[in-house]
Amino acid sequence: AALAAAAGGITTFCALPDTDPALDDPALVQFVLRKGEATGGLTLLPYGAATKGCTGKELAEYGLLREAGAIAFTDGRRPIANARTMRLALSYARAFGSFVVQ
Repeated sequence: AALAAAAGGITTFCALPDTDPALDDPALVQFVLRKGEATGGLTLLPYGAATKGCTGKELAEYGLLREAGAIAFTDGRRPIANARTMRLALSYARAFGSFVVQ
C-alpha cells in the first residue's frame, strides 16, 4: 500500500495498528517507519495499538510505542468496548502527550 500511495503522489500515510501482527511492539512501529523511508517520498505515520494485540483487554506500552514513533493510539476498526479500559487508555495516553483514536 505504501508503494502504491507513493506512486500516486501521496506524501503522508497513516498506518493503522490492527494488522497481523498488531503494532503493539516498538520494533514493529520502527519497521513501519523504515518501510515508509524506503519508498523515498512517503512519510508513514504509524498508530500504535491501544491494547495488546488490538483485543481491547490489556493496554499496550504507550511510552515505548510513542518513543519508537507512534503518533497516537487506536485499535483500528475494533472499538475499545470496556469503559474501564478506555478510561485507562485515555489517562495513559495523556501522560505521554498523545491521543487515543476511537
